[in-house]
Amino acid sequence: MSDEMKAILDELSKINGRLDKMDGRLDKMDGRLDKMDSRLDKMDSRLDKMDDRMDGMVTKDDLKESENMILRYIDNVQEKFEKRFEKIEKNLEELRQYYRITKLENDNTALLLQMIRELRDDVEDLKKRTA
Repeated sequence: MSDEMKAILDELSKINGRLDKMDGRLDKMDGRLDKMDSRLDKMDSRLDKMDDRMDGMVTKDDLKESENMILRYIDNVQEKFEKRFEKIEKNLEELRQYYRITKLENDNTALLLQMIRELRDDVEDLKKRTA
């Protein structure tokens, strides 16, 4: 096997390794999204409990205080999720860029292989002509 072919195989092996790493990253993102779903479920449960507590309240002041507490809590949760979503979007954009680079590398490798085949054919033709 020629050195060029070995180099190409090494590059393809590296690309495979990179794709495996990207799969791992996507699995981690799935896990994080699952955790976020769990947290949203907990938040729903808390809101249900708050709703139950509000049923027992009688005064307008108590209702206003509970409403303000809920609104503060929701604002806090929204800020946290916005930060997390921004981070996820950033990671997703990095993955998209990585996939583009990998696709270009694969295209370049295919072109290189084609050039090698053509050169090999040209050399064979020259050998036949000179023989």
